[in-house]
Amino acid sequence: MTEKYSTGLRDFMLGEGSFRKAMDDCVLKIFSAPIPADADAAQTGTLLCAITKSGATVDPTEFSVAKQSLIEITVAAHPFTVIVAINGADYTYTSVADDDSLLKTARKVALMLSGISEIEANALGEANGKISIKSRIAGLTFTIAKGGGGGGGTATWAITDNTVANSRCDALQFGAPASGVIAKAVETWQGDNVAGGVAAYFRLVRPDDTGALSTTELRVQGSVGLSDADLNLPSVQFVLSAPTRINNFSITLPASD
Repeated sequence: MTEKYSTGLRDFMLGEGSFRKAMDDCVLKIFSAPIPADADAAQTGTLLCAITKSGATVDPTEFSVAKQSLIEITVAAHPFTVIVAINGADYTYTSVADDDSLLKTARKVALMLSGISEIEANALGEANGKISIKSRIAGLTFTIAKGGGGGGGTATWAITDNTVANSRCDALQFGAPASGVIAKAVETWQGDNVAGGVAAYFRLVRPDDTGALSTTELRVQGSVGLSDADLNLPSVQFVLSAPTRINNFSITLPASD
C-alpha cells in the first residue's frame, strides 16, 4: 500500500521545508469507510479516534515553540577561531584573510551552524557579530555552549541561552530520518475511541485541519488494516471509549516511483 500526500504537503516539501517540519505538531485521525479518493478530498466516514501524545487533548490552536539562543561575537581579528558546542559536539570556524568585519564573521559562523540538522542559524544583518540560533523543529531542544574545552576559540564572544524557551505541546512528532524512512518519535501515541466502527483509513493532519476539501492543508492519508496496510493494527474493530495505541508508525520516501 502507498500513502497519499495532499497538494499542500507536497508544495510545502518542495518549496518550504521537510516532512518532519511540516508535521512537527500533528494528530493521527482514524476513520471508518468510505475512504476519500485522495488527501485533498474532504474527510468521509466517522471519526473513530484521534491519536495524540499520551492521549492528551490537543486544541486546534496548540503548537510547540522552538528554542532560540543568541551568540554575540565582539572581537574577531584574523587569525581567530570560533568553537561552538551543539549537543556536546564541537563545531569550529577558522577565519580567513577577508574576515575584516564582525558581520562577515557572523554570517560565516551562522552558515557553519546551519549545516547542523537540528538547528538553523542567521546573522542578524546589522553591523555586529550577533547570530540567532533556533531549533529547526519546534519543541525539539538543543544544548549550546562554548566549545574547545569551554574557551570557545580565540575570538571573544558570548552566549545568551533560551532567548526563547523550548516548549513541546501534546501533538505528535517524528524522530530523525534514516535510510529514507522517518518514524514516530520515541513517545506514546494513543487516544480514546470517540465512536465504534470498523477502521478503514487514517489521516495525519495539523491540529487545525478543517477536514474539508483543500489543496493547502498538510495531510497524509493511508489505509488501515490487519496486514499489508499503511497502518496495521491488531484489530480494526473500534469500541467506543476503548483506548487505541499506535506502537509503530513510519513514512518512507521511495528512491523512485
